[in-house]
Amino acid sequence: MQIISAPPLMPHLSEGACVTWGNFDGVHLGHQKLLNHVVTSAHQQGSASVVITFYPHPLQVVGTTPPIITCMHTKLELIADMGLDFAVVLPFTNELAALEPEDFVHKVLAGPLNTKKIIMGYSSFFGKGRRGSATLLSNMGKSLNFSVEQLPPVLFGGSVVSSTRVRKLIAEGNVKLVAPLLGRNHFVEGYVVRGRGLGRQLGFPTLNVHPGLYPTNMSVFGDEQKLQDDPGEGGGMIPCPGVYAAYTEVAGKLLPSVVSIGTNPTFEHTHGKLNQTLESHILDFNRDIYGQNVRIHFKSFLRPTSRFNTPAQLIAQIKLDVQKAREIL
Repeated sequence: MQIISAPPLMPHLSEGACVTWGNFDGVHLGHQKLLNHVVTSAHQQGSASVVITFYPHPLQVVGTTPPIITCMHTKLELIADMGLDFAVVLPFTNELAALEPEDFVHKVLAGPLNTKKIIMGYSSFFGKGRRGSATLLSNMGKSLNFSVEQLPPVLFGGSVVSSTRVRKLIAEGNVKLVAPLLGRNHFVEGYVVRGRGLGRQLGFPTLNVHPGLYPTNMSVFGDEQKLQDDPGEGGGMIPCPGVYAAYTEVAGKLLPSVVSIGTNPTFEHTHGKLNQTLESHILDFNRDIYGQNVRIHFKSFLRPTSRFNTPAQLIAQIKLDVQKAREIL
């Protein structure tokens, strides 16, 4: 898949294009159905398959920023795995938000790409005031020579699969219920940094994971620091504090782990109030991998974060956590 940061590099495709657009946060089952249909339709009509997405998330510009389920480079990776030919990343600005839907069609959806077909999600509206709709597109398509198709929602458990639903479950720690909506375990990525060594003191060494891109990694924009430091992106949406059974992906291998998200309340009396950390104890693993990129794939919530009166009590609980994680994983 070719990634294009536009404008000004919006391509003109002589073979024509089958196009969709959206935020695609999480690339959940609903997104996957839409993107698969774009690829299939493009092949049928002999054109290129194109997805248009936005950076930053539009709500960061015109509203309240929601937690981002998947950061941009991960989203593009997941989309690429589905076989799209082109991904166009549009900078979302106040000017773009104020664009009339007819102008959005001429300047983005149809004109530059030589679009032959537009495929919309069930809840897709666009342009100033969200006035753009399937009806407006169909009317414009008569003169601009493109067709329009709008897909119905994807349901799971009787409810629509949506990014909002996925975010709510992650925020509650219900990662087990998230997996069927994503078609995979939810994961957060980051790089390993040095911590306080508390896990090693207890006999359960952990990887301290800083969510986000490692500083030497290049982003799609050629500006790795921008993505890494953007609080709206990070390395993906972190579940609520607690202890989880998870897989830690190291160099492409999924390793069974117990993951803790929290402030280590047991050590407040000796270390003071600590910042929230994301720590992974990989079972049967004892290597230093500082600076390496990892992904934490959350499988199941084990228990809330708790404060123990003594380190010995915490050690006893961690042993139970490890035993339960082995059974689950």
